[in-house]
Amino acid sequence: MGDSSSEKPASGSAEMVGSRHNTLLVVDDEPRICKHIARLLEKSFDSVHTATSQSEAEQVLGEERVTHLICDYNLGDDSPSGTELISEWRGRFPSIGLAVLFTASAAFQIKILPGVDKVFFKPKDIPKLIAMFSGGK
Repeated sequence: MGDSSSEKPASGSAEMVGSRHNTLLVVDDEPRICKHIARLLEKSFDSVHTATSQSEAEQVLGEERVTHLICDYNLGDDSPSGTELISEWRGRFPSIGLAVLFTASAAFQIKILPGVDKVFFKPKDIPKLIAMFSGGK
């Protein structure tokens, strides 16, 4: 399974509501990307998990109350697209409040389905992704 952190979020970040526990799941078939994004956001969440496959992600989603999700568009040839997974997971796991797609694919190649809140492109949108999830502007 993926890495996790128990750092408390920084003031004004990751949308803390009351005593709600904010949990981020980063799903990407490239472990170094998962770890990089998780490291950049670990102080903005109560816990951060990573997964490199659909099955790992579903294990985390079944065990944790994930509130924020970052999912790669292409998790490999044997996996549905990230948009399909986000759409399915939002239906099965209602704790997911914000779900974004992170992709290296060209925009015209991506079919966006209901449940995807925003699309970010690798690597150029990493600062925008981090700003959105850390409470930055």
